[in-house]
Amino acid sequence: HFYKRLIYYLLWLSHRRMDQFQNQSQVQIDDLPPEIFACVIKLLPPQDLKAAALVSRRWMELVEDPRFWTWAVVSIDTNEDRQKLNKRRFQLLKDIKVTRGCVDHGWGLGLDGMTKLFKAVDEIPTVSMIHGLSMCKGISAVEPNLVVRVLNRLKVLILGNNRIDLTSEQLELLFNAFAENTSVEFLVVRVTSDNYISKLNPELFGAAVSNVVEVKLLMAVTSQQLEALFSAILAGGKSLKKLTVLTISKPSINPELMGKALNMLEEVTTCCWRHSREQIAAII
Repeated sequence: HFYKRLIYYLLWLSHRRMDQFQNQSQVQIDDLPPEIFACVIKLLPPQDLKAAALVSRRWMELVEDPRFWTWAVVSIDTNEDRQKLNKRRFQLLKDIKVTRGCVDHGWGLGLDGMTKLFKAVDEIPTVSMIHGLSMCKGISAVEPNLVVRVLNRLKVLILGNNRIDLTSEQLELLFNAFAENTSVEFLVVRVTSDNYISKLNPELFGAAVSNVVEVKLLMAVTSQQLEALFSAILAGGKSLKKLTVLTISKPSINPELMGKALNMLEEVTTCCWRHSREQIAAII
């Protein structure tokens, strides 16, 4: 077996004085120093890794090292499944998948279930993806600062329109977090409850949106918000590279400001937005 031969070879390398062993038959896998054992474990495919944890108590302790499980995607279907996130092996987890069970079993619809999920994720700072979170309708009831800590370190975030619908307080805190520093790389904003995002302070809106690499604004934003965004882009040092704007209300934006800002981006898409001749000329 390849892994067994590799273990013996590494064991031989780790003992420079071969007279410690009378013959090769006396070499035991458990004689491996932990650091050598770890080198071997890293090479195991997922199924073999799971099997290795069942060999002995010592093997389980070594295999449970979170460094060996960063590839895992933990599915959360029932209330009990949340307990998986407390396991030592998942403390460097990156991906979580919330299944339809959050609705079918009801835990994703209320304060208690969602608070427990967000608290569990908050304890694992490496989590950067939560698939299926949009099915959960109880997020708006969770304590705002807890929601922001979790959402602000995800790579992909889709807000509004039956996706992740937040309260006005949660949204304002989230955009403040974006403006300071965020791990979100792809942000989609659809129509939210009461269309609150269009009511955000323009400077806050501009500072927040310009800090995300790719943004799709699939809801009406104001001219003041877009001007603030363009000003933030021109100020430099921002992450925004790709921007999609569906529509704006009263599109009276300074053509020169818009032209300079949009030409600093890698990709721009506008829909349902009638540009003036001056704006088109400035962009070109």
